[in-house]
Amino acid sequence: MSETMHEITLRIDKAIEAKDTVTILSYFNENCEIFLSGQKIKGKTEAKKWTEWLYSYFAELWIIPENGFVGGSLFFRKFTLKAILHDGSEILSKQAGVLEFADQKIKSLRLDFDRADFGRLDLAYALTKAPGGKKEDKVAIEK
Repeated sequence: MSETMHEITLRIDKAIEAKDTVTILSYFNENCEIFLSGQKIKGKTEAKKWTEWLYSYFAELWIIPENGFVGGSLFFRKFTLKAILHDGSEILSKQAGVLEFADQKIKSLRLDFDRADFGRLDLAYALTKAPGGKKEDKVAIEK
């Protein structure tokens, strides 16, 4: 049975909250592109590294959907990301996303957010390096 784009997105939200990288990535195609406020991650392998890194920074994450609508193969949505850092502090970030689907897999994801929401983190570092700064752990992100 085919899932709608909205249903897939809600399943991904639950997987993000559960830190279930396998389920998250199962909804992306191998050559996916993820754009994060102007930065680009290319391919499922790099997306996996970025997702795993993300969880090293945030102790807990929640996606609070606001609204969304479908236009052809695109799903547009607004949501709030609520995150708890390991030191117990909280981040709230209003975000907008556009997911492009092909054969019920995400071909591309574009997320826009205010980088100031993440003022407690060095976002330039956060988007490009894993904790520990090991060269082999860096995520390939293009400008």
